[in-house]
Amino acid sequence: MVIKPDRIIEAYPNAQDTDFLLEKVTIIEDRWTDSEGNIFYKTIVNEIAVIDAYELWKLSNSEIVFEYVYSLTEYPTEIDPNDTGYRILYRE
Repeated sequence: MVIKPDRIIEAYPNAQDTDFLLEKVTIIEDRWTDSEGNIFYKTIVNEIAVIDAYELWKLSNSEIVFEYVYSLTEYPTEIDPNDTGYRILYRE
């Protein structure tokens, strides 16, 4: 996943693939840093003309691990690995 400065997100199946799967537009509603230096974002994501999702992002203080939880109905309140909308990505 590549998050570009113009709010466009390009999602790829893997780091070696040059053809992206889908393109999304994101709006960052809120941003904060916790006591450990992890950065959180509360976002609304629109998969171009398809669907809106509410997402809670967490970028680790090492900037290597990116976790998020999405919901189609409301903002997630925590990064819960047991949530069906949970995803985790690692920077290569």
